[in-house]
Amino acid sequence: MALKTSSVGYTAFLASLSALPPISIDMNLPAVPGIEASFGEPSGQGALTLSLFVAGFLISPLIGGPLADRFGRRPSLLGALSAFALASLVCAAAPSFLTLLLGRFLQGTAAGMGVVLPLAIVRDVFEGATARQRLSQVTAMIGVAPLIAPALGSLVLSVADWRAIYLAQGAWGAVMALVVGLLFAETLPRERRQPLHAARLVRNYATVLGTREFLGYALCFAFGFAALFAYVSGSPTLLLEDLGISKFWFSAIFALTSAGLIMGSLLSARLSRLEMPAGRLVAFCLAGTGLCIGAAFAAALAGWVRVATIIPCVFGMIFAFGLSAPSMNHAAIHPLPHMAGAASGVIRSLQMLMGAAASALLTALIGPFSSAVAMTGTMALSILLAIAAYLLLLHGRGPRLAEPISGASGAE
Repeated sequence: MALKTSSVGYTAFLASLSALPPISIDMNLPAVPGIEASFGEPSGQGALTLSLFVAGFLISPLIGGPLADRFGRRPSLLGALSAFALASLVCAAAPSFLTLLLGRFLQGTAAGMGVVLPLAIVRDVFEGATARQRLSQVTAMIGVAPLIAPALGSLVLSVADWRAIYLAQGAWGAVMALVVGLLFAETLPRERRQPLHAARLVRNYATVLGTREFLGYALCFAFGFAALFAYVSGSPTLLLEDLGISKFWFSAIFALTSAGLIMGSLLSARLSRLEMPAGRLVAFCLAGTGLCIGAAFAAALAGWVRVATIIPCVFGMIFAFGLSAPSMNHAAIHPLPHMAGAASGVIRSLQMLMGAAASALLTALIGPFSSAVAMTGTMALSILLAIAAYLLLLHGRGPRLAEPISGASGAE
C-alpha cells in the first residue's frame, strides 16, 4: 500500500529524505576528535570528513536531477539511498583515513543525488498554496535535524566508537530505501520524462538558468543560505572563544537560533493557506533580514559584541529564512514542471556552492578582522547579494531572460 500524498507520513517521508545532509554532517561532528586519534592524524585534519562530503554533495545534484527527470523519482531514490547506505558502510569499515575520506565523498555524492527529489516530488504532486504549505511543513521538520543530530552522535559515542555513527547513517539510508521500495509510488508520468541526450541536457539547463523567475528565486535562496551558513561556521569561534561562553550555553543558543527556522517554516505554512504572493513574502523577509544583519554588523564594527547585541539579530535572520525559503523554492521550480528534477538540482548545487563560498570568505576574514566583524560582514554581504538578485530579476528592473517552455517535451 502506497503512502497517501495527503498524509502526515508523506510529509515526514519527504523531510527524512531532505534531512540526509544535516544528519550526515552534524551527527559526524562529535566523532571528529576520535577519528583523528584513531588514524593518528593531527588536529584539524578530521574536518576533511566534512569538506569531502560537501564536495560530493556540491556536484551530484546536477547529475541526479536529470536522471530523475529521465527515469522517474522512484528508481532514482532507490539508487541514491542504496548508494548512500553502501558508502556509509565504507566509512564504517575504513582501514585508513584516505579510505574514510573516499567514503565520505561517495556519501555526499549519494546524498546530493537524493536530496533533489523532495522538491521535485512536491512539484509533481501539489500545486499553488498546497505546494507551498507542504514545503513549509518539510522545512519545519528539517529544522529539527541540526538540533538532534549532534546529540544522536554523542549518544552513539557513549556506547561505541566513531564507526558506529556511520553504521547508524547506513541503517538510516537502508530503511529509507526500504520505505521507497514498499510504500512510495512514482510521481512523474512517463509522458513528462526527459531524454538524457547531451545536447538536450545542455538545452534543459539553459532553459532553467534562462528563466528569470527561477534564477531570481534560486539566487535569493542560495544567498540566504550563505548567510545562515556563515553563522553556523562562525558561531563557535565567536561564542566559545571570543565571548567565552560555556559549551552548555553555546548549545542552548544554537538550539534557540535553529528554532527560528522551525518557527518561520510553521508560520509560512499558515500564510500559504491565505495565498500570500511569494514575491511579496520574499521582499518582506529580505527587508527584515537586511535590517537585522545590518544592525548586527554595525554593532560588531562599533565593538558592541555581546550575546544580547548579536544573537537576537541572527535569530531574526534565521526566522525570516525559514519563513521565505519554502516560497522561494516553490516559486523557483513552478515555471518548470517538465524539468523539475534538473531545476531542483541547480537549486541544491547553488545552495551548497554559496554556503561553501561564505565559509571560505569567513575563514579569510577572521585573520584581518575580529570573528564578530568577519561573521556579520559575511552575512551582510550575502543578504545584499540576495536583495540585488531580487531587485534585478524579480522586481521587473532587469532584462527579460528566456521564457520557460510551456509544456512537457517528448523523448527524442
